[in-house]
Amino acid sequence: LIAKILSCMLDVGSKNIFKPAFTHEGDRSFIPDDLDEDELNYLSDILYDIQQPILKARIADILWCYQQPKKIQHARLAIESYISFDFVKFSADTYTFWHRATSLAQSTKQQDYLDTIKTKLLQEIDNPTSNWPFHKLKIAGILLKTGIDKTIYADLAEKMLQEQHKFNPKSNDFNIVKDY
Repeated sequence: LIAKILSCMLDVGSKNIFKPAFTHEGDRSFIPDDLDEDELNYLSDILYDIQQPILKARIADILWCYQQPKKIQHARLAIESYISFDFVKFSADTYTFWHRATSLAQSTKQQDYLDTIKTKLLQEIDNPTSNWPFHKLKIAGILLKTGIDKTIYADLAEKMLQEQHKFNPKSNDFNIVKDY
């Protein structure tokens, strides 16, 4: 069961957040729609015993989305687990986790988490903990796509232009400059 729930992918750009890892000629791999009530209850039973943040986030998120009646503590636990990932060690998943946490906090009106998330993302723009060239761009993308605070857009645009000037458009940095 754990392997199955970790096998599906998060698609933060879709209404159906969980996607199968593969599809082929009408067949697909596991998605949480496949879980029955007993499996959901089992996941609920083990949730608070899990220490690993990715697994805890995934289970809590699935429970929030699929178990009835909904329990706000599942959404809150998913958010907490997703934002426990820092940006120091590069992982594309980290950006997805923070995006998902933001979306969950918005949809459940968890202002305390929204304030925490916004503060951390803006800190990453001003004082990045990652030196990956696209780091600030990915952070800005989360802020823009989720619309967490539209009053920061002008300042954010200025910061992205400043970041663009750090790269040489006549070198291998061309794509970085173009994206910023």
